[in-house]
Amino acid sequence: MVRSWALTPASVTLRLLRPLAEVADLPPLPACGAISVRCWVPNLLIAEIFLRTEVRDIAMPFRKQIS
Repeated sequence: MVRSWALTPASVTLRLLRPLAEVADLPPLPACGAISVRCWVPNLLIAEIFLRTEVRDIAMPFRKQIS
């Protein structure tokens, strides 16, 4: 569920990365293709860090612990 939620704002990340490609003077078509594939990576990395650290236990204190 956390991963699905993290991938939802990928369009926002895409809109943040596109101006950076223009500033870096990359060709528009290849840059757009690469950015559209890579726009979900930062969101997914943050979700994975969240799931693998103790932050999850602090953020979700009422979650059942399954051993």
